[in-house]
Amino acid sequence: MKKLLSTIVLLGTMFIQADDFDIDNMLNDIEKKTDLSEKTKLANSGVSFIYTRDDMDRMQIHSLKDILKSIYPIGYNENRYGVADPFSQGTNHPFMSSLIKVFIDNQEISVGLYGSGLSIMADLGIQWVDHMEVYTRSPTYEYSTESTLILIKLYTKSAKKDDGGSVGISSDSYGSLNLNTHHSKEFDKWQYFSFLEHSDKKRKKYKSNGSEVSRDNNTNLVVATLNKENHNILLLAKAQKNDGFLDISLDGSPETSTIDVDFIHLGYDTKVDDFLYLLSYDYMNMKTLMTDNNSSLYRNETETTSEVFTGEFKYNLKTTKNNIITGVKYRAKKYSYDKSILNNAPRPTTNDNDDLQTISTIFFENQYSLENNSIITVGSLYSIVKNNHSVQDDNMFMYRLGHTYTIENFTFKTIGSHTKTTLDPYLINSDTFLATPTEYYEPEEINSIVENIIYQYDNNKYELILGYTISKNHLIKDVNNKYNVPSKSNQLEKSFYS
Repeated sequence: MKKLLSTIVLLGTMFIQADDFDIDNMLNDIEKKTDLSEKTKLANSGVSFIYTRDDMDRMQIHSLKDILKSIYPIGYNENRYGVADPFSQGTNHPFMSSLIKVFIDNQEISVGLYGSGLSIMADLGIQWVDHMEVYTRSPTYEYSTESTLILIKLYTKSAKKDDGGSVGISSDSYGSLNLNTHHSKEFDKWQYFSFLEHSDKKRKKYKSNGSEVSRDNNTNLVVATLNKENHNILLLAKAQKNDGFLDISLDGSPETSTIDVDFIHLGYDTKVDDFLYLLSYDYMNMKTLMTDNNSSLYRNETETTSEVFTGEFKYNLKTTKNNIITGVKYRAKKYSYDKSILNNAPRPTTNDNDDLQTISTIFFENQYSLENNSIITVGSLYSIVKNNHSVQDDNMFMYRLGHTYTIENFTFKTIGSHTKTTLDPYLINSDTFLATPTEYYEPEEINSIVENIIYQYDNNKYELILGYTISKNHLIKDVNNKYNVPSKSNQLEKSFYS
């Protein structure tokens, strides 16, 4: 591993010496060929899907989950709780898609227990979004603090393009109601944008063993930004009451099932010369309640609280042929189990020493222009994950190699990557979800190579994606729907997709 890391850093250092081609001009050319939005560049960051505001209107995209339904090979899936969870395996685990990260502008929406903001963002309306980008297959290390296979970036509207205000109201055939308003304004050198929404969303009901199961939810949402030159402040606040669908009911027929979530994100990011800084805070309180006609499961009730503190420092160096970014990131996830009743029996709650997971990351990435129409990317990342009260501590090395080549109407992207991921906080020491909670679980390893071919002519775009993935130490459920130690399952998965 040390030899490979040294080779990658050496390659990056060698690239700095060359100066025959302009990396910015090359990236601009790729931008045009891959239909990027006005605001951003692909910059060889991964297999990409870009949706402008016009695209979202034309496709009648109303929420993030509508986008996921159209992106292959991600697809869309919900778990037993009616929560968007594309990697769900049909078990009682509350969320299995932590490798999908969601950003608003440059700030990640992080949920302490479950590792990804997708669990609370997928069902929200996106009238406040100007455009979005989705990067798959181990995207650039520039943004995420933790292991990532899919990166979703939502860009907020701004006063420059949406000065003024609006009020909207809509409903559908199931009786859903949506009220929203936005206001934006420029004053002095500042830009202000705010979006308020109340949504009472009704969805199709299902009969299950004599019970009616529901995925309805009632949401109040606030999104606000304040920008001045390179200074950006983001606030997102959400209060949501959800029906819990099948929940953990043995026969899928709970008498009652509710999930109430309160969430706040507050963050600040800025750029000073070639240095980038970010500080953010995420808070979530979740309460769940399920009653069932099965006597052993009659009442299940939980309350959890989590806080996430994130800090980043990055340095960006551009030369004629290079676009280098390197930096360090730190994240602390503090979480507590304030109430826990499982199968009618009270369970231990967190004491004064709250559970804590910390992630320390250092990364290096360089985009190097080989020719006027060819960019190669070399990147490496080293992450140290520590959990108090647990043996689950991991040191993980990851890397990615990419090449983007354009000619006439074609763009060819080749990406190879090695990714590792460890247990999410809710799994640590959990005898509910792990077969052997006190044992060490090896990080899952995902090795993949992807070829992305794009042909664009006038307003028509055709795209082919070929990929091959080998997964090692993948968590496999046992007969009790609990995850076993990967070494005991001896699992090696291979998959090809197109």
